[in-house]
Parts: sequence; structure tokens; C-alpha cells
Amino acid sequence: MKIFLASSFLIFFIFIGLFSISHANATGMIPTITLRTTNTIVLPNPATTSIGTPIIFHAKVVDSSGGTKLIPSGQVTWSDNGVGGVFNFTSCILKPLNGSVSSARCDIVYTPVASMGPVTITATYSGDGIHHSSTTSSPLTVNLRITKSVIANHWPTSPIGLTFRYVAEVYDASAGSKSLPTGQVVWNDGGAGGTFTSNLCTLVQYTTLSSIGGCWVEYTNPLTTEQITLNATYLGDSFHKTSQSSSSLSITLRPTTTLVSPNPVNANTGVPVTLHAKVIDSSAGTKIIPTGQITWNDGGAGGRFDTSSCTLTPLSRSTTSAICNTTYTTTKVDPVIITVNYSGDDTHNSSSGSSSLTVS
Repeated sequence: MKIFLASSFLIFFIFIGLFSISHANATGMIPTITLRTTNTIVLPNPATTSIGTPIIFHAKVVDSSGGTKLIPSGQVTWSDNGVGGVFNFTSCILKPLNGSVSSARCDIVYTPVASMGPVTITATYSGDGIHHSSTTSSPLTVNLRITKSVIANHWPTSPIGLTFRYVAEVYDASAGSKSLPTGQVVWNDGGAGGTFTSNLCTLVQYTTLSSIGGCWVEYTNPLTTEQITLNATYLGDSFHKTSQSSSSLSITLRPTTTLVSPNPVNANTGVPVTLHAKVIDSSAGTKIIPTGQITWNDGGAGGRFDTSSCTLTPLSRSTTSAICNTTYTTTKVDPVIITVNYSGDDTHNSSSGSSSLTVS
């Protein structure tokens, strides 16, 4: 009888215990297990790059719950919110961060392919069996690609009025995938007064390299002697920044050649002979007829010029030359060197010539 009563009480208490556990679960008295929180960080933040220049982004996922930390695992997915750039991978697998007990990291490479303006790079951690998901973003500024302009051909000095071809080359100078600069280059000489065939030229691919554009103009030097600076300004395009180059040019007087005729001269004592001085514009390009004065001398031989100087006049039908004349008389039998000196003008350099006179 005692054994029966003891058994009955044991069964009753087991029943009551089971009822209590079931009732506790039903009312939430026993706490349930929750996933640990995470914090996702993207670096660099903010970020800057150029069109076509890759940039590396790092995603760091941190166990941000209290207590003993657990290193997150799983994947991070990336997006640029549909802007159209290129990721080397759209997701990456987390690896424990060296020396950390709470963090893991993975990296991707992103390349903007156009002038996209502001871009938002988003990294989303999908969580694992222990950790919650989390997401974050980084603003990315995409700049135009840097260019470098040069004036490829250069003349340090040049006579007045000469015409030369100048070539502007524009290089894509940014890192990453190069692209051909397009658009226009504007030319000026700083108001020096020279003449361009056009103050604009349009770039084309200038070499076998697809990252160099080139164009050219012809420039005629001003009619003054001075130091001038030629400037070529690239205006940029939808992928490339503007840039400028310059070239210094010293404008010099045009060279001349002075001739005396006849040469040699045969003369008799006391008999006048006529001498002609001819000054030629000997520079390249479009000629300019020399003007100004000629002076004569016989080196102290004692002869007589009817005029010791004369003024140049344009030579008939010539676009390059001017002449003036004098008459010379000698009373000695000694040989004489007749020398003529041209003093130059605003556009021409001075020069000299001579003739040998034999006296009978």
C-alpha cells in the first residue's frame, strides 16, 4: 500500500513538471537564442577616382554584440545602384582579419566607365548562422581623366613674317585604361599680332597609340621683333579634363644680302664709274622688300663719291630687292676696295658687300 502511494505521488509530480515547462514555453518565460548583430564598414569612404581608373574597396564586417565575439563569415555583395560601372566580382567571401577576434574582411575592384557624376558604392553582408546581416555605402566621386598637352615642334627663334606649322599633342595622362582625347584645341599668341590659319583645330588620333590626339595650325610671325608665347589650350571632352601648353618664340629681323655691281670694276684715273648696291631679303617665307640707307666708302683710298649715301628704292618687278646707285672717281692707280653698308630697317638686318676696283 505504501509503495503504491509513493508511486502515485511521483507520477503526479512528473506530470506537474511537464505541464510547467510547456506552460513556460507558451508564455515566453524561457529566453530564445538570437543572432549576433554586425556592423559593416566600407573603405575608402568617401572615395575618389577617374573614369577608367580602377579603385579597390574593402568591406569590413564586425561582430558588434556584447559578450564573447565571434568572427563573422559568409559573403558581401556589392553594387553601384545601377550606375553601370564594372566590378571585378559582384561578391566576395569574408576572411578573418589578421589579429582580430571580432572582424572579417574582403575586397573588390571597381572601375567607372563613363562620366557618371556621384556614385554610391553599397556593400551588403548577408549574415551567417550566427550573425545578422548589415549594409553600408561609400560615396564615390568620379573625375574626368587628366590630360597633358604639348606643342610638339618648337622654334626658339624665327625671322619676322615667317610661317610655321605648329602641332598640339594631347595625352591621356591618368592611370588605368587610356582613351583618346577628342574635341578642340584653341590657339593664341597673347595678342602679339601674328596670324593663325585658324585659332581652332580638331583632335584626331595622332600616332599608333590610341591615347594621343593631335592637330595643327599654321602661324605667321608678327612684323615686330619681340619675345612671344604661343599657347595651345585643349578644351576637354566628356572623358578628359582641359590642359594647356605653350612655346616661347623670339622674333628676329629678317636677314639680308648686299651686293655691289659691277664686281670687279675696271676704271681709269679721273674717269667716274657708276656703282650699284642691291639689297636682297634673303630670309625664307614671304619676302619683304628692304628699305633704308646705303653708305659707301673706299677704305681711305682718296677717291670721290658723288654721294656717300643713298636711299634704297624697290627694284622693278622684284618682290625681294631694292637698289641705290652712286658714282666714284679715283685719281690714283692703286687697287681700291669699294665697300657698301646697308643699315637695316624695322624688319631687316644690316648687311654689307664690296667690289674690287682696278685702276688703269
